[in-house]
Amino acid sequence: MARPKKGQQFEYVVYKGDDIICHGTAEECSEKLGLSLKTIQRLATTAYMNMLRKRKESDNPLIAVKIPVDELEMSE
Repeated sequence: MARPKKGQQFEYVVYKGDDIICHGTAEECSEKLGLSLKTIQRLATTAYMNMLRKRKESDNPLIAVKIPVDELEMSE
């Protein structure tokens, strides 16, 4: 995946297992879920995903997918 452009804006989709539990900016998801902004951002990192793969006991992990706003606007 290409590196984000400076100033690029993102939306996040937060999943618990297969269920979408929240979507919006990192700030909106943080507020809706009662988590810190850094936690929402971390849920979308490759390092976090790799950590989950190493853990065997996590059936329904909380994860986030970061989507550039440009892509959302193009799909409308």
